[in-house]
Amino acid sequence: MTRRRVLFAPVASTPEQAARPSLYAATCSGLDNGTLIGPTGLIGIKGVPGPRKVPAALADEAIGLRVWEASERLTAVRYLLNRRAAPAGDQ
Repeated sequence: MTRRRVLFAPVASTPEQAARPSLYAATCSGLDNGTLIGPTGLIGIKGVPGPRKVPAALADEAIGLRVWEASERLTAVRYLLNRRAAPAGDQ
């Protein structure tokens, strides 16, 4: 086993484990819009998926919009779902 594997083994996840929160969020009925799903184990790095407390910075709408716009710019993908109406001429 490499040094890196030994060092990160306590906090590393397999691809299957890393996919669990997304699968949970996509298939769990009854989740409120905006619910954060993530690992529920010690310090939120590993564990079974479930609802998590949303950090204040993630709940800030202005920060969220900046992150969303940066993501679109960096990936060259524009998602039209749930967009706020742009001022005339900006579309």
